[in-house]
Amino acid sequence: MKILALSSDYPPTRGGIARLSWQTALALAEHHEVCVIAATSDFEAARAFDKRQPFRTRRIPATLFLRELASAWAIWHEARRFKPDVVWSAIWFPEATLASYLVSPSIPHTFSAYAAEFIPSTVTWRKRVKNLLRFELERQLHRSDQIFALSSYSREHLLKLGAPASKIRIIPGGVGEEWFQVVPELASARPPTLLTVARLDANKGHDTVIRALPALRQAFPDLRYVIIGPATAYLETLRDLARQLGVGEAVEYRGIVSDAELKQAYREADLFVMISREAEGYVEGFGLAFLEAAAAGLPSVAGRSGGIPDAVEDGVSGILVDPLSPEDVARGVRTLLEDRELLQKMGQQGRQRAWEHFRWGNVASMLTRAFQEMTGA
Repeated sequence: MKILALSSDYPPTRGGIARLSWQTALALAEHHEVCVIAATSDFEAARAFDKRQPFRTRRIPATLFLRELASAWAIWHEARRFKPDVVWSAIWFPEATLASYLVSPSIPHTFSAYAAEFIPSTVTWRKRVKNLLRFELERQLHRSDQIFALSSYSREHLLKLGAPASKIRIIPGGVGEEWFQVVPELASARPPTLLTVARLDANKGHDTVIRALPALRQAFPDLRYVIIGPATAYLETLRDLARQLGVGEAVEYRGIVSDAELKQAYREADLFVMISREAEGYVEGFGLAFLEAAAAGLPSVAGRSGGIPDAVEDGVSGILVDPLSPEDVARGVRTLLEDRELLQKMGQQGRQRAWEHFRWGNVASMLTRAFQEMTGA
């Protein structure tokens, strides 16, 4: 089967949708012929990245408006050159929207849905533009042959927007098998360590974890909190907060790290914590980082919001807490750090759950079945 994959959020850009776009294409390429059209703001880094992939990638500039024009031309041209059996878009705008106009309606169209992209907001120019295109979103929800919701939360959001239930299929994000090779170090060899892997945005809940640290440090005086992810202006806010609360020395910001360094960070941690909350224009549709942590044997303490309950099963692979309550976060962390047997059990259960349900090979099989139903193959 020939699959044309479209994404304006794609490596070497970092982030959940970028990683999902690439890993989806990579997993599909195991059994299908894949062509990717992807945006980039760094063509040199993109060329180096693309050379390592087992499929052809056509790059377009990521600049707003220029991206849309270049994407339209690339989709039109590749639809005729590549002759795909199905078109999959990583997001509804602009990719799925443009494809619906430029690719023959006889070729099945589908796109993935997360949640935040549908929330009306004015926090960025792109979101303002999408606000003006609500009529196009409604058209797209009915025009697409299928919509892949990332979680139960995403599905409910789509239904509220008027998407036909018969067109929605839940297909989650996945995790690569290499993450299952990470083995946590013995806790006795180091201080108890919490780890967050996420961009430093206000909705990710780093601040809630920091507010929970004073209470946690009373029980675990040498507790460390390690943060990995792209820095933003919010970093100074977090540093100021940590200093004000007297826990500045307990918080370590590592920024962007290599995969090898990230795996080592998982080995050195006891718990993965990401207390994401809903904020203006933002919500966690799923949370791929929770799967990486689970595959590495780490249970999670996670915010009960958005699609996170699909990624972290409460009481099985971690503990869900009120994302607005530092006290609840501290309770969840203490529950696991004080009961090493429970912590180890949840780590094992999370790894097993990730292996059985969320490996990229399994996700690719779900996508393949959906494509086969759409094409009649």
